[in-house]
Order: sequence, then structure tokens, then C-alpha cells
Amino acid sequence: MTTMSPGIALITLARAHRYWFGERLAELGLHVGQELLLQALAEAGPSVLQSQLTARLGVERATTSKALARLERDGYVTRDRPGRGGHVRLTEDGIRLIPAIDELWSQSDRLLERALGTQTTAFTRAMHDATESFRNAKKAPAT
Repeated sequence: MTTMSPGIALITLARAHRYWFGERLAELGLHVGQELLLQALAEAGPSVLQSQLTARLGVERATTSKALARLERDGYVTRDRPGRGGHVRLTEDGIRLIPAIDELWSQSDRLLERALGTQTTAFTRAMHDATESFRNAKKAPAT
């Protein structure tokens, strides 16, 4: 195994995971990231404001709007005021995707657990701590 910095190792893992997940989402007719929107809608209840989805996912409004437009075009969600931040709802087709998405996350977790073994809990805690560290870091002054 080649020694690499923690940052490079993290990016390498994230890319491999995104590729693995993306291939399987494509089989469902989804793009990476759309599953998170669908899951957030399923968890939030029958109707949620677009602004609440944006806040929950921690993304830009334009990102949410673009993803929802695709999901609406493909028949997975409906919006009462497209592009204006109204309420969003899962359609029956969107609801039917949730178990398949949940299963993909379970498969992903099993692959990670197989690779990490007894270090799974420590890895998860370390990833959480590292995420918080980056979120709390102040922007470095320009030199």
C-alpha cells in the first residue's frame, strides 16, 4: 500500500464511493445527490418547503432548484410553485424509489464495515470530528 496523506486518502475514498454509488443510482434513473433530496423529502413528511430542503442538505438554493427540476421532469416529485420555493412532494414513483435508495446505503455501509472491521466506529467518529473541524475553521487570510 502506498502511503498517502489523510486528505488524499479521504478524497480517494470519496471519489471511489461516489463512482460506486453513481453507477447504482443510474440503474434507478437517478444522478448522485438526487437520492439525498428524495430521502430528505421522505423523512420530512408529505410536503416540505424547498427552502427547508436547501437548509437541511446544506446546499445552495440553485442546486436544490436544479435537482428538483430534474426530479420533477422525471416524475419523482411535484412542486406547487416550480422555481419559486414552494412546497415539494414525493410522487408515488418517488416513494417507490426510497426502499431501493435505502438498500444502496446499506450496501455501502456493509462495504465500509468489511474494509474497516473493528475500526468502523472510530472511523465514523473521526469523520464526524473532521467534518466539524472544517466547518468551524476560519478562512485563512490572503497573503
